[in-house]
Amino acid sequence: MNVDGVVNLEQGLIGLGAVVRNEKGEVLATATWRHIFPNDVEFVEALTIYEGLKLALSVRLHPLLIESDSKNMVDLILGKSKSFYEIRWLNSKIQAVTNVVRCLVQFVPKACNMVADRLTKLALLYPDNCVWLEEAPLELDSLLYTDVVSYC
Repeated sequence: MNVDGVVNLEQGLIGLGAVVRNEKGEVLATATWRHIFPNDVEFVEALTIYEGLKLALSVRLHPLLIESDSKNMVDLILGKSKSFYEIRWLNSKIQAVTNVVRCLVQFVPKACNMVADRLTKLALLYPDNCVWLEEAPLELDSLLYTDVVSYC
């Protein structure tokens, strides 16, 4: 599962995106979420992982590999750094799930997270939260193929 988040300060909004794939790289689900910016980028990254985790569990994908390009959040979930008070409760929810369900959480560079990155931008365009099961928005077709072929 790849997740990402983006902040649009002009609109005061955040866009979150997630793509869930099986071990063959086939898309099981994609989703976008749009929220009001909570004035905390770390909270946005935590919320992104939490929403993606819920999506992956809803399609019953486990064991689960969670990939994020937010090194700070990956380190926080893995217990390698301390959390700020504002995101401590959300991090504890993420850790509770990752302790029960077999999960591996790892950092990936932005270049290896392009589908989730593109989903965040779509989230800012769509007025509602969206979930696609066993497919992705048409705008991602070529990017999904490229992403699987050149898997990081």
